[in-house]
Amino acid sequence: MAKRHGRDDIFKKGVVLRNPQEVTIKKLKYYKVGKDVYIKVSSTAADKKLKRLVLIRNSYVYNLKGKVNKVHGKRLLLKKGTNINVLHDGKVTKIGKHDYYQIGTNQYVKVVNTALK
Repeated sequence: MAKRHGRDDIFKKGVVLRNPQEVTIKKLKYYKVGKDVYIKVSSTAADKKLKRLVLIRNSYVYNLKGKVNKVHGKRLLLKKGTNINVLHDGKVTKIGKHDYYQIGTNQYVKVVNTALK
């Protein structure tokens, strides 16, 4: 969400900011994206925190408890060959006895199902 002249403007998820200028206002960090338009730095994801991988076999998406995530009652499956972005620079998370990469909020894929792109 961006502030402009006292009203809120909403940027859709996935909008790419090209060379935003970082400014500090009242001890909070913002990106200046236009004349009098600012977005909180904490509301954005920087590309340098993402690592790109490809699935080498079909993989389910798991939650933090190691259970398969479901959408409309069906298990969420990512197909072989799908490119995915891994958060936290590819940090491996151990859940139970398996290793996982985090791909979203409470979304994980098994390390053995991935390879570097």
